[in-house]
Amino acid sequence: MADHTDLHGNLICGLLYLKVWYFYLYEKLREKSSSNVIISNVALRFLKVLCDISKEAIPRVAENAILAIAVLYQITAFEDPMAAGFRDLHESVVSFLKSCIAQESHEYLQWTSAAALGYVAQYSNTADWRFKLEVSVTLLECLSRSDRDIVRGACNLGLGFLFQNLLTQNEILDSGIYKERMQEVHICDFIFDKLRTLMLTWCPEVSDSLENISVKKDTSLSSNWSEVLLSLPTIMPFKKFEEGTWTLAGLAIALGSSVTALERIGLLEPLSKVTSLLIKVADMSQKNDGNKDLLNSFALGAYISLPLCMKACLRLQILREEFDSLIADIQDYMISVKSTGSSAFPEYKMAACIGSGNVFSILLSLRTYKLQRSSIFSVIESLKSLAVCNNNELLSLGGFVGLANVLGAGTALLIPEPKYRIDDSESLGNMNGAVESINICAPLLYETSCKEYVQTLLQYIVNAAIKGFDRTKPNAWLTLALIRRTFMKGIDTERYLSDSRGIKTLKMSMDGLAKDSTLYLLCDWLLNMKENLMDPSFPYHSLASVLRCLRQAPKLPNLEWGAILRKLFHDITSTKEYPSPEFKNFKVQDDLFSECMLFSLAHAQSFSGLQTCLDELCDLALLLSLRTSMASILMVHMNKLSYIFSKSRLERFVFECVEATWRRSQSNHSQNLSSGDDVECLKVNLWKGLKSLLSLPKDDLRVGVDKNKLLVAAEKCLSLLEPPLEKSPRKLDEIQEWSEALECMVLASDEWIAKLTEIDQNESVTTIPARSYIVKKIYLTSQLVARHRLQSAALMNPIKWLRNQTVNEAYPLLLWIVYALRDVKLEDKQSWLMDVLEMVFCSTNSETVVVFLALLTSSWCPYSTFILVDGSSVLQLLPFTLSSLLSEQSWRAISKGILQRCVSLLFNAAETNLNSVAHGSPLWYVKKACIILRNSLPLQDQVRLVDDLW
Repeated sequence: MADHTDLHGNLICGLLYLKVWYFYLYEKLREKSSSNVIISNVALRFLKVLCDISKEAIPRVAENAILAIAVLYQITAFEDPMAAGFRDLHESVVSFLKSCIAQESHEYLQWTSAAALGYVAQYSNTADWRFKLEVSVTLLECLSRSDRDIVRGACNLGLGFLFQNLLTQNEILDSGIYKERMQEVHICDFIFDKLRTLMLTWCPEVSDSLENISVKKDTSLSSNWSEVLLSLPTIMPFKKFEEGTWTLAGLAIALGSSVTALERIGLLEPLSKVTSLLIKVADMSQKNDGNKDLLNSFALGAYISLPLCMKACLRLQILREEFDSLIADIQDYMISVKSTGSSAFPEYKMAACIGSGNVFSILLSLRTYKLQRSSIFSVIESLKSLAVCNNNELLSLGGFVGLANVLGAGTALLIPEPKYRIDDSESLGNMNGAVESINICAPLLYETSCKEYVQTLLQYIVNAAIKGFDRTKPNAWLTLALIRRTFMKGIDTERYLSDSRGIKTLKMSMDGLAKDSTLYLLCDWLLNMKENLMDPSFPYHSLASVLRCLRQAPKLPNLEWGAILRKLFHDITSTKEYPSPEFKNFKVQDDLFSECMLFSLAHAQSFSGLQTCLDELCDLALLLSLRTSMASILMVHMNKLSYIFSKSRLERFVFECVEATWRRSQSNHSQNLSSGDDVECLKVNLWKGLKSLLSLPKDDLRVGVDKNKLLVAAEKCLSLLEPPLEKSPRKLDEIQEWSEALECMVLASDEWIAKLTEIDQNESVTTIPARSYIVKKIYLTSQLVARHRLQSAALMNPIKWLRNQTVNEAYPLLLWIVYALRDVKLEDKQSWLMDVLEMVFCSTNSETVVVFLALLTSSWCPYSTFILVDGSSVLQLLPFTLSSLLSEQSWRAISKGILQRCVSLLFNAAETNLNSVAHGSPLWYVKKACIILRNSLPLQDQVRLVDDLW
């Protein structure tokens, strides 16, 4: 196999043959392993053979052996990772590849090993951020010290592979918010910053848009990055073109691959700028007639990575117009290449063919983008002409692989695509109706109107493989193998549903329904409705009603519901202009979105397509790009999503909701927010969603998120709450937000609440945020006491902290505490009164504590109206409220003891400082209350109270 494959020192060929090796080794491993032979033992023997070949064989064979070693790691990565055999194999693979990278005298080993190491990192343990950091540092070190073009390009390609495995884990590994995720954000920022620096150095004329872009600055993830990161030496610009062909191509691939990681952390601006840069370069290169220069070298890599960028951007509904223009440019360029037949810079034209095929395949697979039939067929005819080009092997290979990609093979895509299966096509609906349309919005193999055309195309490739030129026959056979493996075999389809729960397969078809039945008529209406929501006559309310009815159906016919709902979601959320006054109302859009959501939730357990649709919708990047009212709908249905998502996927959704809410709260002026949006409503619905998950009973059949992890999310949400001070303007949503938050807190564990509400009574605050944090703690504690979730003793520490504050600062907070204590038991009231009296006479700032005493007695005294304006007003009422309270029948048993203690404390205070009880002082009001009740005191104490020395 290795002896009959030539990589031509070409990164694109390396990408292509990684897939070929995957098919080959996958079958060989299955063939060699049996019930008596453990697959890990077979894989170890394969590894030994491949390592020996790479050391001893000629360069062309050794290069292929290195790629095969990386693919061996990929295949075994999906087996049991804890098995000793696989662990040993993986460690051996990494060690061997690193040793090859270090061999600077062997370029062929160095470049393939660099690409292979990045490929290995793509399939490594998602939680092992240290290994990913190690790989990134290794590749960047090799990149900085090598003066070989292909080696530097391979290092960039390896970094592109690595981006695919950053920020992919669902599981939140510990109670620290995003601890593992933070490390990977740092790695992503580290790599992206180095690539941006290289781009500004090597291609400054087109890279100005990448200046001042940072991965970390727009997220809420921050920590002290303790790892020692690599500081690259100064890299000089290229002296001549030959120094940078593959370097720039690899750099473009790496930058394009970063879009995947940027999308996962919802950084839409960097994602948009990187994609715009690649589109700009591709457009400029086409006008440059494919000449061999640095611009076209960068465009070579751009063609490979643009399909990946396009998929992310169209999912997020950004840069739509730019892609419309790019598709027209690709069509024109492919026609010009076909007509001129020029073989100058064949690597560039090869990449253009392969990338163009993937562009069209990606657009069709999204099911939300309509392509003109004539455009697709024009590109296919151009690729057919180039595929049988006998005077250039690379151009022929690009043409044939481009044809396979148009049909969905996904060759040279930087991430693995879900595999379609031909035998499932009977369950798929035709999205274009029964009549042939000028537009296509489904994969060609599933488009009924394209059946004959596709058959003719496949026959053309078969004829080329049998009767074509000797130089092009292998390429034709390779194309047939790619198509057959992808569409007929369906390798590893199960792992793409690993984040969802089991599917209840339904085999009911439309043909099995009576044509006059309600279910048939509703489904038929939905399939044949006008597809364009922009049409002024579109029946919005009818669509909502149909979805509402179908939601109630016990089971549905086996249509392609995922594609139908994905298109509806896309059309609703992408509407920027309003064709009718009715649709200008945001509520109409929101109602449609909500009905689509509820329909998907109702039937997702029966259709994997709906599960996939919901999984895409509940993604951080989309949560940020949707209007806030639509994001709110997703958040409020967390409870229902627990029926659909796996535990780890549900946890990730919860934390991404928190992250999305945090970012929207930090910037209400984001370009994704319209004037009708309300971030406060978003926060309210987030709390509602968290509450619904926290309240799930233990015996519930739904997937429950670890309560501790939910509380970690709740703690982060608390940072978004504004302290409800009386002087601040209060909106209804802010009040409701606190109400929902408190209902969540009531469901938390005692240990967590105690930790969250802990206050150091001696803590001094010097900044507004620090004070705000403590104020929120006090409010939270008082409300939990008022809801009988905490004992009243929990408020003692807040009082001890407040006694050091001025009356004006403490007064609103004292009102919360008094409100919480208004209904405590009599024993607790008596205990609180004694404790506060003791505190009055031992505080440096007695006025604040006396005001608190006055507020307490006012709230407990049945004769007080409790209409209190400020501290001075409540102080004036203290003699009346305290004397009235102690005169109550229920208090008489202890009133004498309280009065005697009070007089004793007053006397001690007067001896220390006579002015402390002078007329108008806070203690004077306490003394006046005692004078009113003096008849209950012994004669000696009565004399003390009226003594003129006082």
